Amino acid sequence: MIRRLTIDDIKNILTWDKHFFVEQLQTMISNPNYFNLGLFVNNTLISYMLNTISHDSIDLIWIATHPQYRAQGYATQLIKEIISSHKNTPIFLEVDEKNNKVINLYKKMGFIRVHIRNKYYSNSHNAIVMKK
Repeated sequence: MIRRLTIDDIKNILTWDKHFFVEQLQTMISNPNYFNLGLFVNNTLISYMLNTISHDSIDLIWIATHPQYRAQGYATQLIKEIISSHKNTPIFLEVDEKNNKVINLYKKMGFIRVHIRNKYYSNSHNAIVMKK
């Protein structure tokens, strides 16, 4: 089941994804300018995505899948959901230029490269900006 995330989901997220602090997730999940989705199997959060929405575009900020469930198509289901629920809205994302596996996934889903952000990441890798 895919549904919007709630504040109650934060504890579950933080058991396996340490990328954010509680306060950051609380702000993003309670903010009406975010459209955040979670994929649940038997009421267990398996994968989630954080997106900002403006009047003319969506920015995919973060997508993560529980380590035990990676490479099983759960993140793809979330991306398909945001694409189908916002058909006429451009979706943007950034990905590390060295992350070929993910770049190829996005390309298969119809995303195209539109820009490079030089030395964007702390490891000095460039970010590829993609759009659907």
